[in-house]
Amino acid sequence: MSYGAPNVSDAVASLVSREISRIIIMPMFLVTGNHIIGDIPELIANEQQRYPQLEFFTTQHFATHPALVDIIQSRINDTNNFKRFGQ
Repeated sequence: MSYGAPNVSDAVASLVSREISRIIIMPMFLVTGNHIIGDIPELIANEQQRYPQLEFFTTQHFATHPALVDIIQSRINDTNNFKRFGQ
């Protein structure tokens, strides 16, 4: 999030230029941390002030999805794709 391009402000401006009226934000994080708790809500609040005509919605991040445990278990069970470190 810190180094990605475009940043949130530029992405929103680009969508506004395309006459988008609703933006759905899907945080692609595996854990609840500073970005989820503070940074993302602050960025969205700033953009909402800048573009009051837009509707902003935020989905839950991945850590709250029950399928995440299944995905992790699948990766652990998939020993055919394991690579030994240093090889």
